[in-house]
Amino acid sequence: TAPGKAYMLLWDHPNATPWGRRQKSKLRRQLRTLLQNPDTKVVGQNLKFDTVWVNTHVGFRYRIGGDTLMLAALLDENSMDKNQDSLVKLYVPAMAGYDEAFNSKYDKSRMQDVPIDELLSYGCGDVDSCIRLYDVLRKKVKKDATLFNHYARVSLPGLNAFVPIESQGLIIDGEEL
Repeated sequence: TAPGKAYMLLWDHPNATPWGRRQKSKLRRQLRTLLQNPDTKVVGQNLKFDTVWVNTHVGFRYRIGGDTLMLAALLDENSMDKNQDSLVKLYVPAMAGYDEAFNSKYDKSRMQDVPIDELLSYGCGDVDSCIRLYDVLRKKVKKDATLFNHYARVSLPGLNAFVPIESQGLIIDGEEL
């Protein structure tokens, strides 16, 4: 929510108290209300992936308000490393290495195996570093009016347009084609 503050929702973690159907339904409504609120700016690293996941697994879409991967690509399209870990080391040195102990201990494809206390520490650090990274990258891109115009008028609308295409496909009128 701000540098140094983050919240994590443990959705179906095997070591957490399971959510009942009623609780999940209420939580879905609350998340929808929060994430679809026009005053809420949803930002992240490669956020199209998360947006498609939420749409597919939780049942609603939200607008991508900012993406650190897209900003980093605009700043340096030739950079080979645009993952969050590398970008944080480069642009938010105060948080560099926040995830190294976690990464050396756990396989991120098996997050269900991570104890909740360690998952919370890593996950909230991930969110915190992303918010800080977004602020830094956005300011850098905003210094160049052409880049910022491209980001605001092409990149973000493009990301938002591709969310439903990725999950539902693109309908083509065969006869017209």
